[in-house]
Amino acid sequence: MRAYFTKISQAIPMLVLLILCAVAQAQAQGKAGVPPGNCFNNSAQCMIEAGTAYITAIVSQSPTDVNNIPLAPDCRRRENAVDRGDSADEIRSIILSRVGPVLGPRDLRWFVDQQQRVAIAYYLLDVAGTSPQQTAHIAEKFTVDHGQITEIEAIFAINNIIDSGF
Repeated sequence: MRAYFTKISQAIPMLVLLILCAVAQAQAQGKAGVPPGNCFNNSAQCMIEAGTAYITAIVSQSPTDVNNIPLAPDCRRRENAVDRGDSADEIRSIILSRVGPVLGPRDLRWFVDQQQRVAIAYYLLDVAGTSPQQTAHIAEKFTVDHGQITEIEAIFAINNIIDSGF
């Protein structure tokens, strides 16, 4: 009996190490909406990190960045009051299929309501290769639960007047 407990006590640290390695690998690969880093809470920092990962992916359109967005599997996205994705996979697919590079973001501002688990980003994105320069004015609300984005609501308008004040 003593030998049995000795073997179990020796196996526990290895099991814990294997679990930690699997979680770290999933985080690094952005699998199953695993939040980046150690953001498994509802702190303002974690909500901003989740939203920033999304904005980074929108700009880069890189499959790696898109896969690293910490989306909950049942995440929903609305854009100007129209449903634009009812799952993490659908949202990622839409981002990857977007045509046209953007520059930015610029003039990014964050507002966080930890009690409601909401982070709101206001920012500008310039559309590359347009003449005159077109700029998207974006307000994006991220609902974040323990580091995973559960809902995205985007409101935006595009203008093409440089330094118009809008």
